Amino acid sequence: VSILMAISALTAREIATGIDPWVWIVSRGISMGGLAVVLVLLVSIVDQRRRRAERRHLNTTRTFSDAVEWVSDGFAIVRHGKVVYNNPALAAQLGCGTSGLGGQDLARLLGMDDICHLGDTEREIIHIDGTRLSLEFGPLQPVVLDDEEPAMVLVARDVTRRNELHARMVQTSRMAAAGALAAGVAHEVKNPLSYVLTNVRHARDQLLDRHDVPVDVHQALAEATDGAERVEVIVADLNALSKGDSSSEESVPVDLCGIAESAMRITSRDLQGRCRLVRDYAIVPPVLGRQHRLVQVLVNLLMNSVQSLPDTGEHQITLRVRAHGDFAKVQIRDTGTGISPSDLARVF
Repeated sequence: VSILMAISALTAREIATGIDPWVWIVSRGISMGGLAVVLVLLVSIVDQRRRRAERRHLNTTRTFSDAVEWVSDGFAIVRHGKVVYNNPALAAQLGCGTSGLGGQDLARLLGMDDICHLGDTEREIIHIDGTRLSLEFGPLQPVVLDDEEPAMVLVARDVTRRNELHARMVQTSRMAAAGALAAGVAHEVKNPLSYVLTNVRHARDQLLDRHDVPVDVHQALAEATDGAERVEVIVADLNALSKGDSSSEESVPVDLCGIAESAMRITSRDLQGRCRLVRDYAIVPPVLGRQHRLVQVLVNLLMNSVQSLPDTGEHQITLRVRAHGDFAKVQIRDTGTGISPSDLARVF
């Protein structure tokens, strides 16, 4: 009884002073064989609260783990350069499937010497199958785990698609600027060119039947006419290339062989000296289409072919036009490096 009274007094004093008691006293009186007996149960509050805290921590850990497992961004906890935990997204980003990376050296996985300067950077990751990913890493954040050992939290985001869209936007802006420039140049050249071409043709026609004119003069006028007509064709190609597309524009019958020649002339400066050009045209009836759009498509394909050619060796680009049933087919074949298998699915 004295012990119980002492414990009760201590508990009451702790409660009165704002200190959580370390035990609760639970008692109950019963009668046994005519004797009054008091059962006293000392319940440890510390153990109860510890167990409740452990349950709350376990539930929080499970909730956090479930949330991180399903996010699309890569997540990892790193200690001393080794991966302690990672979600499936990070393993997939690094080309390791969805398996765990626990214990592996993060710098080696990223192809780095050290991860100290990894935060707030963007790196290109190349998988075994040749797939290229651009990963954006957030700043490394320190964290203390349950074992009180310091660690770092790493977050990685796949920005490959974003970078591709940005590159396309830049390319579109450049093409728009080039189109505007081409339109301006064509407009400025067209009028004086018409004067030159008209006068040269007039002089050639006037001297054509005269026998006292030296042969070299006739030859010079013929060459001047031919050169001016070539410039006229180039101006027409620039005008076709610079026209903007319109939803109200209707398709008209176009000559695919002529379109192929226009694309060849526009890219001739880039093609000359890099490869041998082979024209393989068949007789193809006119097809319905938009001329400047088709020229732009062939220009893009020809430029891609040139850019894929190695700097050394002899190379060839073949432009083929064929009838294919009720349709026409235009093929461009080159001896370049080709498109990697990982990029084939994204070509169209």
